[in-house]
Amino acid sequence: MSESLGINGRVKRNSIAVKLNLLLLAFLVPLVILLIASIAASRRSLISQVRMTHAEMCQTYMDQVDDQLHQAQSNDVNLALFSNEVQIISLDIRSAAAQYAQTAIVKDFEASLSTAHYITGFFLMCTDQQGEEVFLHRASSTVTMEDRHHMQKALAETLHTHELSSAVDTGVWQPFTADGREYLLHMTRNGSDIAAGAYVDLSALLAALRSPTEYAVFRLSTQEPVTLESGVSFITVKSKTADLYLSEAIQDSWLTASLPIVQQYLPVIGLFLVLLPFFCTFLVHRIVISPLNRLTADIDHIHSGDLDYRIPERGESNEIQVVNRALNAMVDEIQNLKVHVYEAALNEQKARLRNLQLQIRPHFLINSLNMIYNSIESGKEKQACQLILHTTDYFRYMERIQENLVPLQDEIKHISDYLDIQALRYEGRIEREISVDPMIADMLIPPVLIQCFIENAVKYALNMEQKLKIQVRVTAFEKEFSPYAKIEIGDNGGGFPPELLEQINAGKRIHDERGSHTGISNVIQRLSLIFGDQASWSFYNALGAAAVFTLPATFADEENEA
Repeated sequence: MSESLGINGRVKRNSIAVKLNLLLLAFLVPLVILLIASIAASRRSLISQVRMTHAEMCQTYMDQVDDQLHQAQSNDVNLALFSNEVQIISLDIRSAAAQYAQTAIVKDFEASLSTAHYITGFFLMCTDQQGEEVFLHRASSTVTMEDRHHMQKALAETLHTHELSSAVDTGVWQPFTADGREYLLHMTRNGSDIAAGAYVDLSALLAALRSPTEYAVFRLSTQEPVTLESGVSFITVKSKTADLYLSEAIQDSWLTASLPIVQQYLPVIGLFLVLLPFFCTFLVHRIVISPLNRLTADIDHIHSGDLDYRIPERGESNEIQVVNRALNAMVDEIQNLKVHVYEAALNEQKARLRNLQLQIRPHFLINSLNMIYNSIESGKEKQACQLILHTTDYFRYMERIQENLVPLQDEIKHISDYLDIQALRYEGRIEREISVDPMIADMLIPPVLIQCFIENAVKYALNMEQKLKIQVRVTAFEKEFSPYAKIEIGDNGGGFPPELLEQINAGKRIHDERGSHTGISNVIQRLSLIFGDQASWSFYNALGAAAVFTLPATFADEENEA
């Protein structure tokens, strides 16, 4: 009874009505989460963009101020230390030349003020050789006569009482207060008789900097500001020329007021409620009608002859799942009848390939060891070391004959090791020429495909009358829009016996007075098993024996995908 109740409970939980309710919840809950996440992400993104824009604006303003401060500083240095007019004035203030020089300096002040909008004024104090003093001063047109008078008086008093710090005396911008107003002052001295400088009214400078919104306020200070105000975001940049800080205070309420994301989503929510009945109809179609349509399409697909296809588990209703499982079971029974037949043939092919590979074994181990011994015995330790390394690489590669395919470049390295051993053994009587198209250097070929013919060349073509020349050339070409490789192997020996060429080209196992040509037969059979009709070969006599193989250029990534 309890088991029956459990089954009924599972059926009810998987009913269409329950699924409809769960799907509604599954749709609405992610929608609300997505809405909240979108609001938060939009808020962070907008605030970040606004702050970045205002920071770039503040830096731009400060760069402009720095440029003018630097230019004013250069003007002060040139005027105090290098100006001819100042030197003329310092000789005799009352002379005509000095009067003309004063006029020229004042005009220079006015010209500089016309281009340097952030500089409030320039001044020059000079005492001539008779002890008479002149004070030249020009201020911006925005400065009132009263403010000019107060500033001129403060500068004169400061210059006479020596209240300036050593920092100002050495030409650095420094805070300065006159009549309750804050300034930045720069002065360059030339001894005790000449002082040239410029000053900036911080209030006027702040008025010249315009905030792009009424909710943001610029502040200037000569000390780094403390940003502890609640509900306000601060952006601060520092001058590179003076101890001057430009801060912009932005009200957080203005930032949040520009985020009407929820209001934008209200029409969408209303539209969703209007479309809810249509959405429920869609759910019925999705849960009942669509599964039946998919089932019909699956049956048609199997009926077309694809017995490998299985109806996947889609989490559909119980009834649909029962039908799917029954159909899959029937297809499994049919498939098993065919699989047993194919498995037998496949296993036979695999066993044959392994047997063919196992027949390829190194045959010159004793000669290699004997060469190493003779080299050591005759004191040729370096040659012995080379033989050991080449022999080790040779046998390490031979361990890979169990693999179906290896990279072409590994095969080329293997035959190079083999020929290095033979070159040491026959003392320069073997020459080689190996060229490989780099485009296909990493293509895959059966192991010892080329090695087999190199060994035959050394075994049968080497004689005492001439040097053995071995050529290996691998080129790439295209066949039916697919990459192919052509492998050519040749020597200058006596070539294949004419009576054997026809049998070799036919792929038959050859036995003659030289012995059994198992290697060539194994190569041909492996090419047939691996590449089928895509591979071709031919053997002929030219300067000596020649073999040509054509096979598709496949690569490791293609094999992995397959």
